[in-house]
Amino acid sequence: MAKKLAFRWVVSLVALGVLALFAVVWLTQPNDVAESHWDGSKSPRLVMAKKEAGRLQVLEANTVVLPGDLLQLSYTVGRNEQGAILSLDGRGTVTVHLAQKDQSVSLRPGAEHPVDLLIPTYHAPSYIVFILVVAPEAFSLKKVIQTMKTVPWQQWGDEQFGAKATIEELPLRIGSRP
Repeated sequence: MAKKLAFRWVVSLVALGVLALFAVVWLTQPNDVAESHWDGSKSPRLVMAKKEAGRLQVLEANTVVLPGDLLQLSYTVGRNEQGAILSLDGRGTVTVHLAQKDQSVSLRPGAEHPVDLLIPTYHAPSYIVFILVVAPEAFSLKKVIQTMKTVPWQQWGDEQFGAKATIEELPLRIGSRP
C-alpha cells in the first residue's frame, strides 16, 4: 500500500513538473504579440517590440535600445503582397530578417504577424534601421540591398526600391550599458 501511494505521488509530481515546464515554455515564446497595432488600413506597417520581463513593449522610431535587448519584429499589410524585412546598422551591414534566399516572400494580410525570431541587439555604432519592403509582385533583394548599402537611409524613398514598391522604415538608436 505504501509503495502504491509513493508511486502515485511520484507520478503526480512528474506530471506537475511537465505541466510547469509547458507553462514556462508557452509563456516565453518569442511570438507573443502584446496587442495588435493594425488599424485595418491597407498601408504596410513594421512594428518592433522589446522583450522585457516576459512581456513585449512596442518601440517607437528612434527609441534607444541597449546591447543584449531582445527585439521582436512584426508586420501588417492590408492585402496579399510580396515583401521582405531587412536591417542596416551603423557599420553598413545589411541583415535579411524575412525573405527566402534572395527573393521576397508572400506576406499574410490582416492583423499583426510576428516574424519567428527575437533579434538580440549588439554593439553596432549609433543605429539600426529596419525596413519592410512591399510590392504587388515578387522581387529580388539585390536592388534593395544595393540601395541600402549605397544611399544614406535618411534619403530612402519608395522609388529607389522599385517602381511599385512601398517601404516602411523603423530606425532605432543604439545606447550603451553603464
